[in-house]
Amino acid sequence: MTTTESRQIIRSQYEKDWRLPIVSGLVFIKTKDMKLIPLKLNTVQRRLMMKIWKTQQAGKPVRLLIPKARQHGISTFTEAMIYCITAFQPNTNAIIIADEKTKARGIFEMSKLVHRKMDPLIRTELAKSNATELVFSENESKIVVAVDARSGTFHLFHSSETAFYRHAEETMLGALQTVPDAPGTIVIMESTGNGVMNYFHRAVLNALAGRSEYEVFFIPWFDNPDYQTRPPKDFQPTVSAEYGDEIALKNEFKLSNAQLYWRRKTIENKCGGDLHKFMQEYPATIDECFQGSGYPVFDHEKLTAMDAAGSTPPFMSGWIEGDEITLSPGGRGFLKVWEKPTEDEWRHRYVIGADTGGVYEGADYSCAYVYDRWNRKVVAMIHGHFDAYEYARHLVTIGTWYHNARIAVEINVWASETDDMGTTVIDKIVSLYKYKNYYTRKVVNKTDKTETTEVGWHTNHQTKQMIVDRLRYLVNTWEDEPVGFMDAGFIEEAKTYIVDRTKTGITTWNAAEGCKDDRVMAMGITLCVADKMPKPKQYDPDAYKQTVSDRIL
Repeated sequence: MTTTESRQIIRSQYEKDWRLPIVSGLVFIKTKDMKLIPLKLNTVQRRLMMKIWKTQQAGKPVRLLIPKARQHGISTFTEAMIYCITAFQPNTNAIIIADEKTKARGIFEMSKLVHRKMDPLIRTELAKSNATELVFSENESKIVVAVDARSGTFHLFHSSETAFYRHAEETMLGALQTVPDAPGTIVIMESTGNGVMNYFHRAVLNALAGRSEYEVFFIPWFDNPDYQTRPPKDFQPTVSAEYGDEIALKNEFKLSNAQLYWRRKTIENKCGGDLHKFMQEYPATIDECFQGSGYPVFDHEKLTAMDAAGSTPPFMSGWIEGDEITLSPGGRGFLKVWEKPTEDEWRHRYVIGADTGGVYEGADYSCAYVYDRWNRKVVAMIHGHFDAYEYARHLVTIGTWYHNARIAVEINVWASETDDMGTTVIDKIVSLYKYKNYYTRKVVNKTDKTETTEVGWHTNHQTKQMIVDRLRYLVNTWEDEPVGFMDAGFIEEAKTYIVDRTKTGITTWNAAEGCKDDRVMAMGITLCVADKMPKPKQYDPDAYKQTVSDRIL
């Protein structure tokens, strides 16, 4: 057999199976200690390779989002794969995207290194090689590197550290249009975490919720076999503020003491002693990967446990029109109902905490929870954009249905919020609809010390601290004193609720940038008001012959 014939046979095999040059040791990489060695796939890289290959063999396009811990070699493997496909398959275009030219070219250098070190016998000849392109002359394929792309057709797409793009929406919207929705195409977006509700985080959330064709391929830190250090003989996992719950981590993920000790030393030496920075750079779960720019108010592990054990879809959904409520199982609508009000009449059993929002595009939502104090659970929720007149009417209708529940409406603008209409809502509830069971508070005049009664929940620094403390108690004691919160949306908002400081050093609590906190505020108000109400009491139908109006408290 001639050299030419041998070359053609090998290249034909590589054209059919891009994995072969990789597993045959023909792909060279540069190591951290500046050595050139054949790429030997680690466990994660091998798992990713098989995931891509099986999807391709099923005749489906590959669409992967990869939230990950650091140093698993995902970019290295992806560039090796891209080279082996474009070098040996005809008419295939690949693009590598990064948020900065220097980063993109750094990744691109991996492909150029693979080409230089490829066996000369089978190496594909180049028509062009420069800082932004490798163009193969034998098969009309190419690899392009860029910071954006809005034209051309690309079959292989790799976006590195996507969560850090400054203009991700614009960049990705244009670039992804260049990739056909066809078998054989590959889109890989990978990144470590960089806060919440950026383009990459939203893409992952949509994929997890089944709202896109993408699959999530999460890589936790402990999948890297190098992440372990021999611990001292007296090492014992602990529960602490510095290192979190090491005992739970060890049990849940079957970690060794060597892995836990590596984790401790990495928190101390590479993350400045900041546990939350470690979680973002080296997450154990997807939730840890995405955290707000400030410190989380609530323990994410406990929130995840609450979600898994307690949140359930609403029993019915629907609408409120005037004093009419329309519900259907599995239906749509701004009203969510988990449990209807009891048939027997009760006093002080139900309370409604209402946060107010706005009606314009991008405004905060108005949200109200109906809380059953007797069974300690959320039984209904209103969530949507309403004007003040609509929202007041909805609250009165739902409050009347739930045995004339006490309604507590937030009435002021707090910090940077701009969607306040609480005073108008209260005025409609009290003056227009004559609803009498509304929340009031005592206010002492600082000048003459006189006491007056005011309507509505007033959020200031002191009362917001009350809300945060009450919700922390809810989260931290949930396993011992379970409260049925039901709404999974509350959990999602709680995970992006952060503690921060103002420019003057005052502690504040707010939703992370790009996130909402209407559910958090509504739940906090609901529980704070519920705690101070009299004990629920059932009416004796034989002793009381009251009309509906008489029963309004």
